[in-house]
Amino acid sequence: MRNKLIVAGQQLLTPKELEQMLDQRGIKSPLRQVRDFLRENPDHIDTKSDLLNEVRRRALHVMQPNPTEDLNTET
Repeated sequence: MRNKLIVAGQQLLTPKELEQMLDQRGIKSPLRQVRDFLRENPDHIDTKSDLLNEVRRRALHVMQPNPTEDLNTET
């Protein structure tokens, strides 16, 4: 962003706080850009595929290595 300072301080921001700061500065994440594009072009298949791949990647990143260990058959 042309080497402009977005935020300064001595404490780390939470992800939600960082997202709010970026929104205030008008900076969109790639995921938000894709979602905005899909709102305007809902039939764009390649973009839908990109969105699903990104959502899947993020879900796998936060998932435990073997989620079945914590679940019983009822759960």
